[in-house]
Amino acid sequence: MKAIIDELPGIAMPVAEVSRRLTTMWEAGASGSPSEFRASQMNVVLHLGPEVTASEALGRFHALIHFAQRYPSRIIVLCPGSLQPDGAMRAKLFSQCYIGD
Repeated sequence: MKAIIDELPGIAMPVAEVSRRLTTMWEAGASGSPSEFRASQMNVVLHLGPEVTASEALGRFHALIHFAQRYPSRIIVLCPGSLQPDGAMRAKLFSQCYIGD
């Protein structure tokens, strides 16, 4: 059976990795030059409790997508019931750009 976190979009990683990934999001790309234009973004953490169902998790995630369309955000999902093999909590990082209204 899939864990709830596996049903959500984003890049799966240990929670300890999230900060490093956020730091590298604006590093130079394949061209070797950093982006000239950067969006102002905030981080929004969606912490799912052990009683949340997959449909509730998806509903909350889609509500955050709607929020991020108005206020650019990187969404970090934490799911305490979903652990790495070493026992660390798993997370997912989701970032998407919206241009215009």
